[in-house]
Amino acid sequence: MGNLERFIPEESETVKRIYAFHEAMENGKPLRKGRMGASVMGKPCERFLWYYFRKLFVKTFSGRMLRLFETGHLEEPRMIRELRGIGCTVHDKDESTGGQFEFTALGGHVVAYPDAVVLGVPEAPKTWHIGEFKTMGGTETQKSKDFEKVQKEGVKVAKPEHHGQMQICMGLGKLTRAIYLTKKKATDELYSERIKYDPVDFKRIMDRAERVIRSSHPAERCATRPDSFSCKFCDAFELCWGTGMSAVPLPRKTCRSCCHATPQIDEGETWARWSCEKHGRDLSPEDQRNACTDHLLLPGHVRRGDRRWRQLDRVHESRRQGCMGSRCRPGGDVEHRRAHADARTARRREGRRGRQGNLRRERSRSRTVPHRTVLAAGVLFAMGGRTNRRGVDRRVSSSKGRPRAGRWRRVDALGRDRQRRARGR
Repeated sequence: MGNLERFIPEESETVKRIYAFHEAMENGKPLRKGRMGASVMGKPCERFLWYYFRKLFVKTFSGRMLRLFETGHLEEPRMIRELRGIGCTVHDKDESTGGQFEFTALGGHVVAYPDAVVLGVPEAPKTWHIGEFKTMGGTETQKSKDFEKVQKEGVKVAKPEHHGQMQICMGLGKLTRAIYLTKKKATDELYSERIKYDPVDFKRIMDRAERVIRSSHPAERCATRPDSFSCKFCDAFELCWGTGMSAVPLPRKTCRSCCHATPQIDEGETWARWSCEKHGRDLSPEDQRNACTDHLLLPGHVRRGDRRWRQLDRVHESRRQGCMGSRCRPGGDVEHRRAHADARTARRREGRRGRQGNLRRERSRSRTVPHRTVLAAGVLFAMGGRTNRRGVDRRVSSSKGRPRAGRWRRVDALGRDRQRRARGR
């Protein structure tokens, strides 16, 4: 086959420099305090939030993606202008600071930045709303999965992260309604939905955030298998399931991954204080980025993927190297023999689980329920015993273990006394 590289279009030098410009702008931004934003707290996995809060993984974006994010930010002023054009009162700046509205909680470790505060929404003109503006992809001829799903199922089902974000903004901002306005980029189609404040959902999210902040160990995963769809595109997949080659797959050492550093939840404070027990001082964002020589790694950071999956990974690796499975007769290779031993252990464990599951199902099938009448061939019958949950004929044994004598008798629906007499009770 011929070389087709010359037919593949390459990025021009102008495009490359534009992307590099956006990357340089991102790298030149001041250090953030490393707080948990409301947009992240809506994610379903508590372990991901713990990894995120401890800065155990770093996700970098290309210049194209950074430019795409900026496109979404540039749409916000347009939506604000449109809302004002239809008669709404929109506040997108905090008059005391001149910047975006900011709500904090749990000592400043949790922060929320609503896009705006809106009054005069046509559906409820006298109610103040938290304004949240989003953009979604798609083409003119092809449906956007996100946009159409939000239209069909609503924000709470289609975008739980966005729903949780608005619940946090409403709870911290002491408002009861939010207006969700999103746009399909290709066609400029708009969709809006009013969201009601749910105090139970807000408390659930805040309790989970407090657990993440106070915990020194990773929480439970939201999935039980690494091939789960919820884990497929997770940024912390390699760290969480231990699929990498390193025992401690950390991008760099920071104070947040150290045993001596502790996040402090101070009432009334908003600057997300971290303290170091080793040196007896507070840690600034610059200090947290660069760990000192006394850094002591938290035990929860060490790769500890599920034992069963580690065994299967070793089995798959031996198969990839030419192992014949049960027909293979490994020689003196210790790792090869260990892989076969792990394979036997995994198969034995799977078989045990399968047998236990079958036993539980059989027990549930044979569990008896009170007497019921059944309809057979258009005539009501009652059995001289009991039926199980599936309605199958089952004779009840006596206290001495002998089967009770019984037979089918034709009765009416109210003939229980007659049935008891027939059974000699």
